[in-house]
Amino acid sequence: MATLEALDRRIAQLKERRAAVAAREHARERKRDARCKILLGGGLLALVKDGDAEAVAVYRRIRVALGAPAAKAFEGWDGPPIQTTQTSTEEPA
Repeated sequence: MATLEALDRRIAQLKERRAAVAAREHARERKRDARCKILLGGGLLALVKDGDAEAVAVYRRIRVALGAPAAKAFEGWDGPPIQTTQTSTEEPA
C-alpha cells in the first residue's frame, strides 16, 4: 500500500507542476498579446497624427465600431473628428 500512496502523491505533484507550467505559458501569451496590441495601436495613432489618410480611415472605423463604451479612452486625445452618419427625416428648406 505504501507504494500506491507514494504514486498517488507523485501524481498529485506532477499535476500541480503541470498546472503551474500551463499558467506561466498562459501569462506569457497574454503579455505578448497585450504588447502587440499596444505597439499596433501606438503605430496607428502615430500614423493618424501624421495625417496618413488610410490610417485615419482605419482609426475612424475602429472608433465607430467600438462605439460609446470605448469613447472615454479617447477623451482629451486630439485625433481627427469622427463623423457619424445620421439619417434625417427633414426635407431641405
